[in-house]
Amino acid sequence: TLLPKAEDYIIGLGIPKEKIIWIPNGVDVSRFDNHSINERNNSGKFTVMYLGAHGRANALDVILDAAKIIHDRGIDTIRFSFIGDGPEKKTLINRSKYLDLNNIEFRDPVPKKLVPETFSEADAFIVSLEKSPLYRYGISLNKIFEYMANGRPILFAGNSINNPINEAKAGITIPPMNPEALADAVIRLSSTPKEDMKAMGERGRHYVKERHDIKKLAERLIEVVNGLQKTHL
Repeated sequence: TLLPKAEDYIIGLGIPKEKIIWIPNGVDVSRFDNHSINERNNSGKFTVMYLGAHGRANALDVILDAAKIIHDRGIDTIRFSFIGDGPEKKTLINRSKYLDLNNIEFRDPVPKKLVPETFSEADAFIVSLEKSPLYRYGISLNKIFEYMANGRPILFAGNSINNPINEAKAGITIPPMNPEALADAVIRLSSTPKEDMKAMGERGRHYVKERHDIKKLAERLIEVVNGLQKTHL
Protein backbone atom coordinates (compact mmCIF):
# COMPACT_ATOMS: atom_id res chain seq x y z
CA THR A 1 0.00 0.00 0.00
CA LEU A 2 1.04 3.60 -0.62
CA LEU A 3 -0.82 5.04 2.37
CA PRO A 4 0.78 4.78 5.84
CA LYS A 5 -2.44 3.97 7.68
CA ALA A 6 -4.19 1.90 5.00
CA GLU A 7 -3.60 -1.17 7.15
CA ASP A 8 -6.31 0.12 9.51
CA TYR A 9 -8.80 -0.43 6.68
CA ILE A 10 -7.27 -3.56 5.17
CA ILE A 11 -7.06 -5.41 8.51
CA GLY A 12 -10.78 -4.77 8.91
CA LEU A 13 -11.34 -6.84 5.76
CA GLY A 14 -9.72 -9.83 7.41
CA ILE A 15 -6.22 -9.48 5.95
CA PRO A 16 -3.43 -10.31 8.46
CA LYS A 17 -1.22 -7.33 9.34
CA GLU A 18 1.96 -9.22 8.45
CA LYS A 19 0.79 -9.38 4.81
CA ILE A 20 0.56 -5.60 4.52
CA ILE A 21 3.62 -3.66 3.39
CA TRP A 22 3.75 0.14 3.21
CA ILE A 23 6.00 1.57 0.50
CA PRO A 24 5.08 5.19 -0.39
CA ASN A 25 5.48 6.99 -3.68
CA GLY A 26 8.91 8.38 -4.40
CA VAL A 27 10.92 10.68 -6.61
CA ASP A 28 14.20 10.56 -8.50
CA VAL A 29 15.81 13.38 -6.52
CA SER A 30 18.76 13.56 -8.93
CA ARG A 31 16.45 14.95 -11.65
CA PHE A 32 16.24 18.18 -9.65
CA ASP A 33 19.92 18.58 -8.73
CA ASN A 34 20.57 21.37 -11.23
CA HIS A 35 17.38 23.30 -10.51
CA SER A 36 17.07 23.18 -6.74
CA ILE A 37 17.14 25.90 -4.11
CA ASN A 38 19.43 28.53 -5.61
CA GLU A 39 17.76 29.14 -8.98
CA ARG A 40 15.03 31.67 -8.33
CA ASN A 41 12.11 33.12 -10.21
CA ASN A 42 13.07 36.40 -11.89
CA SER A 43 9.60 37.68 -12.79
CA GLY A 44 9.59 40.35 -10.09
CA LYS A 45 6.54 38.79 -8.44
CA PHE A 46 6.28 36.13 -5.77
CA THR A 47 5.16 33.15 -7.84
CA VAL A 48 3.15 30.34 -6.29
CA MET A 49 3.02 27.37 -8.66
CA TYR A 50 0.69 24.41 -9.01
CA LEU A 51 1.83 21.83 -11.56
CA GLY A 52 -0.37 18.76 -11.87
CA ALA A 53 -3.84 17.48 -12.65
CA HIS A 54 -6.76 19.92 -12.68
CA GLY A 55 -9.45 17.74 -11.10
CA ARG A 56 -12.05 17.98 -8.35
CA ALA A 57 -9.82 16.28 -5.78
CA ASN A 58 -7.22 19.04 -6.24
CA ALA A 59 -9.62 21.74 -4.95
CA LEU A 60 -8.07 24.38 -7.21
CA ASP A 61 -11.18 26.56 -6.92
CA VAL A 62 -10.09 27.26 -3.34
CA ILE A 63 -6.83 28.68 -4.68
CA LEU A 64 -8.83 30.91 -7.03
CA ASP A 65 -10.83 32.19 -4.06
CA ALA A 66 -7.60 32.89 -2.18
CA ALA A 67 -6.23 34.73 -5.21
CA LYS A 68 -9.40 36.83 -5.27
CA ILE A 69 -8.92 37.77 -1.60
CA ILE A 70 -5.31 38.78 -2.27
CA HIS A 71 -6.41 40.77 -5.34
CA ASP A 72 -9.13 42.57 -3.39
CA ARG A 73 -6.63 43.54 -0.71
CA GLY A 74 -4.72 45.44 -3.36
CA ILE A 75 -1.64 43.20 -3.23
CA ASP A 76 -0.08 43.08 -6.69
CA THR A 77 3.24 41.41 -5.84
CA ILE A 78 1.88 37.83 -5.85
CA ARG A 79 0.89 35.67 -8.79
CA PHE A 80 -0.38 32.11 -9.14
CA SER A 81 0.72 29.83 -11.97
CA PHE A 82 -1.41 26.78 -12.85
CA ILE A 83 0.32 24.31 -15.17
CA GLY A 84 -1.34 21.14 -16.40
CA ASP A 85 -4.67 19.86 -17.63
CA GLY A 86 -7.75 18.03 -16.44
CA PRO A 87 -11.56 18.01 -16.38
CA GLU A 88 -11.82 21.16 -14.23
CA LYS A 89 -9.41 23.36 -16.19
CA LYS A 90 -11.97 25.03 -18.47
CA THR A 91 -14.25 25.76 -15.52
CA LEU A 92 -11.35 27.24 -13.56
CA ILE A 93 -10.32 29.48 -16.47
CA ASN A 94 -13.89 30.72 -16.91
CA ARG A 95 -14.22 31.40 -13.19
CA SER A 96 -10.94 33.27 -13.15
CA LYS A 97 -12.24 35.50 -15.97
CA TYR A 98 -15.54 36.00 -14.15
CA LEU A 99 -13.68 37.08 -11.00
CA ASP A 100 -11.53 39.38 -13.18
CA LEU A 101 -8.31 38.06 -11.67
CA ASN A 102 -5.06 39.44 -13.05
CA ASN A 103 -2.85 37.50 -10.62
CA ILE A 104 -3.42 34.05 -12.18
CA GLU A 105 -2.05 32.39 -15.29
CA PHE A 106 -3.04 29.05 -16.82
CA ARG A 107 -0.47 27.17 -18.88
CA ASP A 108 -0.41 23.96 -20.88
CA PRO A 109 1.13 20.77 -19.49
CA VAL A 110 4.87 20.37 -19.89
CA PRO A 111 6.78 17.16 -20.75
CA LYS A 112 8.17 15.34 -17.74
CA LYS A 113 11.75 16.12 -18.79
CA LEU A 114 10.99 19.86 -18.56
CA VAL A 115 9.38 19.73 -15.11
CA PRO A 116 12.57 20.56 -13.14
CA GLU A 117 13.29 23.55 -15.39
CA THR A 118 9.68 24.76 -15.09
CA PHE A 119 9.81 24.41 -11.31
CA SER A 120 12.68 26.90 -11.21
CA GLU A 121 10.20 29.66 -12.14
CA ALA A 122 8.46 29.25 -8.78
CA ASP A 123 9.15 30.79 -5.40
CA ALA A 124 6.81 28.34 -3.68
CA PHE A 125 4.49 25.47 -4.54
CA ILE A 126 0.92 24.86 -3.47
CA VAL A 127 -1.11 21.71 -2.79
CA SER A 128 -4.82 21.94 -2.08
CA LEU A 129 -7.03 18.98 -1.19
CA GLU A 130 -10.74 18.50 -0.65
CA LYS A 131 -12.01 17.24 2.67
CA SER A 132 -12.23 13.48 2.35
CA PRO A 133 -12.47 10.52 4.74
CA LEU A 134 -9.81 8.85 2.58
CA TYR A 135 -7.13 11.06 4.11
CA ARG A 136 -7.53 9.45 7.53
CA TYR A 137 -5.43 6.69 5.96
CA GLY A 138 -2.84 9.19 4.75
CA ILE A 139 -1.53 10.69 1.54
CA SER A 140 1.30 9.81 -0.83
CA LEU A 141 1.19 12.43 -3.56
CA ASN A 142 3.88 12.35 -6.21
CA LYS A 143 3.61 16.10 -6.73
CA ILE A 144 4.47 16.81 -3.08
CA PHE A 145 7.67 14.78 -3.28
CA GLU A 146 8.69 16.39 -6.58
CA TYR A 147 8.01 19.84 -5.15
CA MET A 148 10.12 19.02 -2.10
CA ALA A 149 12.93 17.61 -4.24
CA ASN A 150 13.10 20.96 -6.02
CA GLY A 151 13.88 22.76 -2.78
CA ARG A 152 11.10 25.34 -2.57
CA PRO A 153 8.68 25.93 0.34
CA ILE A 154 5.22 24.39 0.05
CA LEU A 155 1.81 25.68 1.04
CA PHE A 156 -0.32 22.68 1.97
CA ALA A 157 -4.07 23.14 2.33
CA GLY A 158 -5.18 19.76 3.59
CA ASN A 159 -5.94 17.55 6.55
CA SER A 160 -4.40 14.08 6.46
CA ILE A 161 -3.08 11.66 9.05
CA ASN A 162 0.45 12.22 7.72
CA ASN A 163 1.85 15.54 6.55
CA PRO A 164 5.28 15.50 4.87
CA ILE A 165 5.43 19.31 4.82
CA ASN A 166 4.96 19.55 8.59
CA GLU A 167 7.25 16.60 9.26
CA ALA A 168 10.03 18.22 7.24
CA LYS A 169 9.25 21.79 8.38
CA ALA A 170 9.25 22.61 4.68
CA GLY A 171 6.42 25.11 4.47
CA ILE A 172 3.05 26.15 5.85
CA THR A 173 -0.02 23.98 6.47
CA ILE A 174 -3.53 25.41 6.60
CA PRO A 175 -6.95 23.77 6.88
CA PRO A 176 -8.51 22.53 3.62
CA MET A 177 -11.25 24.46 1.81
CA ASN A 178 -10.44 27.71 3.63
CA PRO A 179 -9.58 30.47 1.11
CA GLU A 180 -9.09 33.15 3.80
CA ALA A 181 -6.53 31.04 5.68
CA LEU A 182 -4.81 30.17 2.41
CA ALA A 183 -4.61 33.82 1.33
CA ASP A 184 -3.12 34.78 4.70
CA ALA A 185 -0.55 31.98 4.43
CA VAL A 186 0.49 33.00 0.91
CA ILE A 187 0.93 36.62 2.00
CA ARG A 188 2.92 35.53 5.06
CA LEU A 189 5.18 33.28 3.01
CA SER A 190 5.75 36.01 0.41
CA SER A 191 7.09 38.24 3.20
CA THR A 192 9.40 35.56 4.62
CA PRO A 193 13.13 36.39 4.40
CA LYS A 194 14.90 34.60 1.55
CA GLU A 195 17.26 32.78 3.89
CA ASP A 196 14.30 31.32 5.78
CA MET A 197 12.63 30.31 2.51
CA LYS A 198 15.83 28.62 1.41
CA ALA A 199 16.06 26.76 4.73
CA MET A 200 12.49 25.44 4.29
CA GLY A 201 13.37 24.23 0.80
CA GLU A 202 16.56 22.56 1.95
CA ARG A 203 14.72 20.74 4.74
CA GLY A 204 12.14 19.46 2.27
CA ARG A 205 14.79 18.25 -0.15
CA HIS A 206 16.69 16.49 2.64
CA TYR A 207 13.43 14.85 3.77
CA VAL A 208 12.67 13.27 0.40
CA LYS A 209 16.29 12.19 -0.11
CA GLU A 210 16.08 10.27 3.16
CA ARG A 211 12.53 8.90 2.92
CA HIS A 212 11.26 9.03 -0.65
CA ASP A 213 14.24 8.53 -2.93
CA ILE A 214 12.92 6.17 -5.60
CA LYS A 215 16.09 4.04 -5.55
CA LYS A 216 15.76 3.38 -1.82
CA LEU A 217 12.07 2.52 -2.22
CA ALA A 218 12.87 0.16 -5.09
CA GLU A 219 15.44 -1.57 -2.90
CA ARG A 220 12.80 -1.96 -0.21
CA LEU A 221 10.38 -3.52 -2.71
CA ILE A 222 13.08 -5.93 -3.93
CA GLU A 223 13.77 -6.87 -0.32
CA VAL A 224 10.08 -7.63 0.27
CA VAL A 225 9.74 -9.69 -2.92
CA ASN A 226 12.92 -11.67 -2.18
CA GLY A 227 11.61 -12.36 1.31
CA LEU A 228 8.36 -13.70 -0.12
CA GLN A 229 10.25 -15.94 -2.54
CA LYS A 230 12.29 -17.43 0.31
CA THR A 231 9.15 -18.25 2.33
CA HIS A 232 7.73 -20.16 -0.64
CA LEU A 233 10.84 -22.19 -1.54
